Amino acid sequence: MIEEKQVYVAYCDQCGCSLMYDDVEMCYDTEEDIKREMSCSDWEWVGDKVYCPECLEEYFEYDEDNDTYVRKEERK
Repeated sequence: MIEEKQVYVAYCDQCGCSLMYDDVEMCYDTEEDIKREMSCSDWEWVGDKVYCPECLEEYFEYDEDNDTYVRKEERK
């Protein structure tokens, strides 16, 4: 039997990569499941966008005072 199924996949809004393990794109049944996995995998929401750990490191700095990430060019 073949059935259509809706799944959730996280894509980085900066580079477009997806949340992967061992070169396999991860799909989740619910939005809550993927959000939980994103937090365990160091992916972050910044505003209304999602960023992978590599882009967070390259483009953002963590602002401890506000408990959020700020784009590096905005801090200059």
